[in-house]
Amino acid sequence: MATDIGSTPTDINLTTYNGSGVNDGTSKSLSSLQPDGKPILLAFINSYNQSGQTWLTNLAGINDTAFNMFIVMFKYDGSSWRTPNEDFDVIPMVTVAGGDAAFNSIPVVIDNSGGTISNGYQTGLFSAPVVKKSWTYLIDRAYLICDKWHSESTAAGYPISFKHLDLD
Repeated sequence: MATDIGSTPTDINLTTYNGSGVNDGTSKSLSSLQPDGKPILLAFINSYNQSGQTWLTNLAGINDTAFNMFIVMFKYDGSSWRTPNEDFDVIPMVTVAGGDAAFNSIPVVIDNSGGTISNGYQTGLFSAPVVKKSWTYLIDRAYLICDKWHSESTAAGYPISFKHLDLD
């Protein structure tokens, strides 16, 4: 799985939760956001822990039209990968983060791959022991990964590390 800065991200094609707008329960792919030429913020949110809720709420507050967002909900309970339950995991988190209106144009997909997709992307960020927190990739206009960070770095007060030139 391509996760290194400077590499083309591995495409993701998953089903959105059944909400409103782009989140209509249909399949969405990461690469479908690329043709409009905007950078993409690819965020992985663990529906099992509080830091995931905090990160999702922060992302909803960004609501910037300069780039697209693609949010992947996964579930890791400390010992195993599971598929997030739409009714008990995803919809309550979206509701707390601002509701359907906050995500009307932001695809929020569910990792139903048994963690294969999320685990593949997270290995590009964390070394052993693996930490199953939320993390984010920034994909530039050329559809290359230009930065990546995890929620613990921003929760600890470190700034998000990308600069405006990363978006060009």
